[in-house]
Amino acid sequence: MAQRTHASTLNWRSSGALGDLFEPHEEISVTLSKMNGKSIWGYSIWRIPEGQEWPDNDMSPNAFLQSAGTAERMTIELREISDDGTPRQYAIGRPGTAHGGQRSVPVQWAGAREVLVYPGEDFTAAQAAPVYISYYETGRVPAGYVLRELDLRAS
Repeated sequence: MAQRTHASTLNWRSSGALGDLFEPHEEISVTLSKMNGKSIWGYSIWRIPEGQEWPDNDMSPNAFLQSAGTAERMTIELREISDDGTPRQYAIGRPGTAHGGQRSVPVQWAGAREVLVYPGEDFTAAQAAPVYISYYETGRVPAGYVLRELDLRAS
């Protein structure tokens, strides 16, 4: 088996090496399409740190791409660590997303949880898959996508 470079997490609690079930691109697409807001409501991928192998019980991601919601409507967030070590987290919007006015699009997950996002920050599984695949391949979201920094102190 080839050494795994990324891991994935479901519902912020169950993790595994990305590519153990299917080829990584297919696993990403299939998992996003199975998000139903109840039994599968959260998904993230993250790079396994250099020099570590899966599984390492002390492994915890500092940077990741994550979604919450359903295959029909989900959010995507990116968490990065800046050069000075400060974590930064962003809501991702499709190209052309504007951040004026009120956030008005509801995204629900885990039964009763809900967040309001701007139009353009809600994705279907098919729209989210290329963002995830780009992150898997390059560590970045595709060019043109809009990042809105989230206030991590507010959570």
